[in-house]
Amino acid sequence: MSGWFKDRRQEFIAATLRQFGQIRRADIMREFDVTVAIASADIAAFLANDPPYVRYDVSAKIYVLEASA
Repeated sequence: MSGWFKDRRQEFIAATLRQFGQIRRADIMREFDVTVAIASADIAAFLANDPPYVRYDVSAKIYVLEASA
């Protein structure tokens, strides 16, 4: 798949976190019709850029944008 699609998914992750304060793999899967593996890789790539204030809530299985300190 081209880099353009990957870039769109990265932008979607950032925008969803800004707008709703959280994102799940299912959000990416639903929006882009991709597999769990691709959605997981997209989130891992996003987190590899070390975004500030993003943490994984284990109990809710969701990535959460925390308020800045």
